[in-house]
Amino acid sequence: MPQTWYLMFHKSPGYSVLTIAFEGHYVESEDKGGQGLMCMLGNSVSPFSESPPDFSTWSLNCGCKNNREFSPVKDDRIMLVLQYPQSFTLTSGTIVGDLRSLTRRSDPKYFDDISIVSRLSHQTYDSSYQFISKKIVSKACNSNLYQHELSDKRGDVYHGNHFYRVLQNFASEKFDIAVENCNSSNICKNLGPFVLGEKVESKDNIFHKFRLMMTDLRCILGDNISKLRAAKVSAFFRVISPLEDVYYSGAWSCISGMTISAEGTWNPSYGQLCMIGCVGLENDINRCNSKISLVIPVTLSITQRSILMGTITNIQGTDSFSPLLFEKKVHPSDIWNRYHDYSRSYLSYKYSKIDLANDFWMRSKKFNIRTVVHDLIFKYPSTEDRDNLTLLSSLSSKLSFHVNALPDHNHEHKLPETLVYFEILTLGKLFGRYWSELTRHDNGVAVFWKSR
Repeated sequence: MPQTWYLMFHKSPGYSVLTIAFEGHYVESEDKGGQGLMCMLGNSVSPFSESPPDFSTWSLNCGCKNNREFSPVKDDRIMLVLQYPQSFTLTSGTIVGDLRSLTRRSDPKYFDDISIVSRLSHQTYDSSYQFISKKIVSKACNSNLYQHELSDKRGDVYHGNHFYRVLQNFASEKFDIAVENCNSSNICKNLGPFVLGEKVESKDNIFHKFRLMMTDLRCILGDNISKLRAAKVSAFFRVISPLEDVYYSGAWSCISGMTISAEGTWNPSYGQLCMIGCVGLENDINRCNSKISLVIPVTLSITQRSILMGTITNIQGTDSFSPLLFEKKVHPSDIWNRYHDYSRSYLSYKYSKIDLANDFWMRSKKFNIRTVVHDLIFKYPSTEDRDNLTLLSSLSSKLSFHVNALPDHNHEHKLPETLVYFEILTLGKLFGRYWSELTRHDNGVAVFWKSR
């Protein structure tokens, strides 16, 4: 919903918006390490009239088919108090406050106190963020997280500057998650270290519907040339419930048991980001027991489709919660859309079925006069220059097709229409498509080429 500067109350299915105009004072003190305090009074409109509301009719007014506005009355007795930290670290970057009604409890405009908890904006306070001791972060590192395939592009991705550029591709992405070794025991009531509500805990088989999002990325490269390949990284992880609106959830900055503030180091030797995480409002670094390990594979295969993988475990190695796995699998269309530049610059593909396909092709091919004549008459899409990405992209487009499946006339009932999509994801060293001026290149030589 667009921002507005006039007082209003808007309701829609699933959410409502109340606009409040504030003015007041902001002061800073040196107490408790220095804090900023903002105290403001606000004007708004109450969604209820002077008389108590009739909830039987109120529910009808909120319906999808009858979205009438209330007859609002002005409310000028609203107070907002916010406390801002002066230092921005892993455990001190939190804004806390209260929104209160100054009217009598019997007044229809009265509302219960609302607690406000939010992270500082990384865009505003990015330069003032202070990383914690490297010694504390080092206990979160584990060099044996994954044994993923390497490629000739590994050095490009794992270089500190390139790594941060790659990591930014996954900012605000929704990752699939799974709880490892989860059974009916109590430790599986939550998603790893995250604390969920009772309503969520009581539902079975719902964990796979949750998503994990990573936001507020910060990165500082090494201090000198010898350490340029390493980097310090901080991030904010948040579990998204299936009941939330996925479009609005990315803008939320609230802190709760479903969030983790984390920071750590990128180790280029292992291609791994090691982080220590604090759940919710934890302000004691010694009680931050979550270990986050993240890797970015640079090689895909017929069985390996993830472009980011990670785990969240307990630093102390206890069974206080089950390890949480998360990953981002690449969709075929993402290779030439959202991740087109990333795929072309950093990813490579490991072919593993070519020998089997070759054997099958040789066994099924019948060498007789009919096949020889057939090959002489018909021409197939091909290319002789295996290093020319433009020609490979053109060939990839020719080999792809979208068709309707033939209906089954023997079936008694009419079946829904079936579409068959055949897309060439990789062709030789080409990933997706090469966006250049495509040159038409046809010849009569059929070339067996490694494609998938």
